[in-house]
Order: sequence, then structure tokens, then C-alpha cells
Amino acid sequence: MVAGLDTNILCYALDPAYPEHSKLKGLLLELSPDNRLALNPTIIHAYS
Repeated sequence: MVAGLDTNILCYALDPAYPEHSKLKGLLLELSPDNRLALNPTIIHAYS
């Protein structure tokens, strides 16, 4: 599965200050060749 992420979802997944973090951190922890994320260049630039 390839999941596309918007900026706000990525923020929730990365920042433990958000209440949604515990629900979304699994998106990043469970990445594998079968479970991938798609980000557009704007999102990548915002966090680099």
C-alpha cells in the first residue's frame, strides 16, 4: 500500500505534542517495501 500524506498529518505523526501522535506514529514506524508513504516535493522541502 502507498499512502499519500498531507503536511498536517505528517506534523501529527512526527510531533508528540499533538494528541493525534499516538494514533499516527505507526504510519512511520511500520514502513516497509509493502507499506510506503508518498510525499510531494513541497512537504519534503518544508521539513528539510
